[in-house]
Amino acid sequence: MTERIFQTEEIKDLSAALVKVQAGLSHAKKKENNPFFKSKYAGLPDVIDASRKLLTDNGLAVTQVTNYDFVDMRPVLITQLTHSSGQWIRGYYPIVSVKQDPQSIGSAMTYARRYTYMAIIGLAAEDEDDDGNEASSPTKKLPELSSANFEKNKEKWRESIKNGKTSNDLIAILGTKYTVLDTQIAEIKSWQA
Repeated sequence: MTERIFQTEEIKDLSAALVKVQAGLSHAKKKENNPFFKSKYAGLPDVIDASRKLLTDNGLAVTQVTNYDFVDMRPVLITQLTHSSGQWIRGYYPIVSVKQDPQSIGSAMTYARRYTYMAIIGLAAEDEDDDGNEASSPTKKLPELSSANFEKNKEKWRESIKNGKTSNDLIAILGTKYTVLDTQIAEIKSWQA
């Protein structure tokens, strides 16, 4: 992904339809059990069921696809709300899982799909969810981004900023894998100037 576009030039029709949807939305029901936190949460099917009819009745549809960020080849979830007029808005969410096995990545993906779906239409669950036990676990100290690694990848990262990524995006992505030093942050920010 070289450039992130967040909406069509006009979103007037989409906005009017979304206002109608939000006026009719009820909270998503919490039906799924989370044994790790001994709680319940609204699963992705519950979230979709709580909104599908209102969305389609107002000419709206949500699509979710994945792509890869070319800086570090991590999956990115792209959630798009499209109106029948062709207008759309979208959001990008990096998929970060503690482990890189299919189950952990799938769990992180489902978690991201549920929350970005809810965010793009303004839907809430009955109360705050806290079921991301597979996507998040106790934080461990990340290794420091070494000077050698920084120098090795500097040109690739600088090119990504030249191609539309913001310095803050790059720093956030690097921060999921490394502890980025203040001097490195300052240098990355200077590339955007």
